[in-house]
Amino acid sequence: MTANDILKSLTEIQNSLEEIDSAKQQVKKIIESSAEFAETASTCNSTFEKLGSNISIMIEKINGLSLKTLADMEKQTQTLKGQLAYLNDFNKHFTIISRHLEIIQKAADERYEEIASRLEKLDHDFQQFSQREGIVDRFAKTFRRKT
Repeated sequence: MTANDILKSLTEIQNSLEEIDSAKQQVKKIIESSAEFAETASTCNSTFEKLGSNISIMIEKINGLSLKTLADMEKQTQTLKGQLAYLNDFNKHFTIISRHLEIIQKAADERYEEIASRLEKLDHDFQQFSQREGIVDRFAKTFRRKT
């Protein structure tokens, strides 16, 4: 193995390490995004609970209104419909966000497998390089003895 071959191998190893570092940064960003989504989902869940509580209170009040005018009942019904429409829209957005999170998770898993594959290749290349280095060292020792 010549010095040029060794330099070429070292350059390839360095390039592989740079690619792995870049991939690591991408995975880190994806993981951070997942944490942000979890926080958003928690906030959404809290909002659902509050809205559910408000709707329950409204239902109790509606049940307690036996002598209220029809106009008051209509107003309360419209408010309830508005809150239900809001919940439906919110649920649609939450579903879309969940789908995006699944896509992000799938991309992170694929990137992780790609990185693992590259690391295995890098390990293999490093082992080959180490073996070659050992051969070069033995050759150099033999060459020095002869001179």
